[in-house]
Amino acid sequence: SPASWVASIFSQTAPNIDLAAVANAAFTSGITALKSNLSRAQYIQLKDGGVCSFEQDQEIGFKIKSGVTTQILDSSKLMIYRRRMADYLTNSVGRFLKNYQNAVNSANNRALVKGAIMTFITSLENDGILPKDSEVSGGVAKLVDVESLNTPSSIAAGFFKIQWRQRIYSSMRYIVLNAEIGESVVVTEQ
Repeated sequence: SPASWVASIFSQTAPNIDLAAVANAAFTSGITALKSNLSRAQYIQLKDGGVCSFEQDQEIGFKIKSGVTTQILDSSKLMIYRRRMADYLTNSVGRFLKNYQNAVNSANNRALVKGAIMTFITSLENDGILPKDSEVSGGVAKLVDVESLNTPSSIAAGFFKIQWRQRIYSSMRYIVLNAEIGESVVVTEQ
């Protein structure tokens, strides 16, 4: 079943890695054949329909063609690694937040939580899993806000709300090489 091969890749790669990454072909070396050979147009239709499919590349071997999921209405939620990263980040921070369950809802504790989340993000940035602010033009890569959503009434009701916005890396799904090669090509500094 193709699903078992997807599960194999899923279990052996980090959540920020696109399942269709060429390096993941190493995890499919046991595949011997596909039932059918699809055309480029058929692969595009499958991708557009949210179907993660396999292809046999003559130079690479068997690999996932497009690591997509069935979230068709919101193209920013199309990639499997986006869902994996969202789950990884929120589950990791959620497990940590248990340490503060029923603690005093003070400004100091809110600051400690923010600091811990920022430390977690920084460690992922240093490991190359999340982009740094310097890699984002026109903004920043993350926002952790422990103040603006908390009102006196929400705090009195026992809520501690955290607003976290996080940019993740995209994958190089479409590589475009723009080349000009010939005897009459002139290269000048711009």
